[in-house]
Amino acid sequence: MKMTHRICRPTWPYAKMAVRRACRRGARFLLYRIAFLVLAILTSAAAESFEIRGRVVDAETNAPVPVVNVFLANTTLGAATDEQGFFTIRRIPLGSYDLFINHIGYALRVVRIDLFGKQRQPLDIRLDPAVLQGERIEVTVRDRIHWRRSLETFEREFIGTSRNAKSCRLINPQSLEFSEDRDGTLRASSDSVLIVLNESLGYRIEIILKSFSYQEKDMNYLIYPRFEELDHADPAVRTRWIRNRNETWEGSLRHFLSVLARDQFRSGLFEVYYGYLHPETGQIRSYGIPVKSKRPSFVQDEPIPELKRIRFDAFLVVLYKDYTKMHGSVPHGDLGRFPTSYLEMKVPTATINIHGNVQPYNAFKVYGAWAAHRIADLLPLDYDPGQD
Repeated sequence: MKMTHRICRPTWPYAKMAVRRACRRGARFLLYRIAFLVLAILTSAAAESFEIRGRVVDAETNAPVPVVNVFLANTTLGAATDEQGFFTIRRIPLGSYDLFINHIGYALRVVRIDLFGKQRQPLDIRLDPAVLQGERIEVTVRDRIHWRRSLETFEREFIGTSRNAKSCRLINPQSLEFSEDRDGTLRASSDSVLIVLNESLGYRIEIILKSFSYQEKDMNYLIYPRFEELDHADPAVRTRWIRNRNETWEGSLRHFLSVLARDQFRSGLFEVYYGYLHPETGQIRSYGIPVKSKRPSFVQDEPIPELKRIRFDAFLVVLYKDYTKMHGSVPHGDLGRFPTSYLEMKVPTATINIHGNVQPYNAFKVYGAWAAHRIADLLPLDYDPGQD
């Protein structure tokens, strides 16, 4: 019995007209539903992004400063001021950022920006003239030899030695200055913006280097990078960049924090243990009992759904169970089965979001597999593996 066929071909009087009216009503209802769904999607997307507007002027003359580089550190997001000093940065994901305002002849300005729930008022930014540098000291041949050796150490520790690092290079190393403390600590500084070209991930990175120190495998640095996506005419190259970015993301610290913030811990990608510092060996060891709950007790809700608060004592021992996708070295820990990373909390509490970003920036110290990641493995804060 073909009821569908019979409905499509009615025989009673005026039935065809009735069916057409019903179809039109149904079509309008379907159209309303589709329109409502699209509106809901757009509203949801709009609720998750923000924009920053403002004006940059000279602090002494109040004159507008054009062509000022204004960017959110650690992202691809930025703009240049127009002739009247105005700028706008759009499509900013929810979160906390450092807004950098940089121009030749003026002192660097940094503004802390928190984007949660409502748009900010336009910013009024005043730049102070830069203090002129003194005369440069002549460099001897001996100094050049020491500088070159220091550069080799810096590039190894700063750029890294992973697969990504093989296609990543520092464009302007001549802008670096090195010094060495009495205890052998190597320090690096630069008055210029460092330029790094990462042809593995497809980024050009401008880096403001605030500090760098290295001694016997203990390396610390504070940087403010701006990412710019490279372009290439060959689709195969662009596809390779996307693949390498995804592989760099998988198993990373940000991937782990994103899993926690999204309440996806039971996906099984990561296995977590509480850890302690062994009193005799000085090594981090696990207690041997994995965290099995749907949400670990060290993760708590925040009023904003996209955020979570994280707090733990001593250490977390984190195993990534799909280690074949990890770039770089993958050291194993005392559990021995998978690449192992160790997370030490350096502040009382921290906030993480669904993109795997953490505030404050120095909330953790990492060891093991994650410690092998360097600038060559760095992804911008606005990177989303689902949108690439």
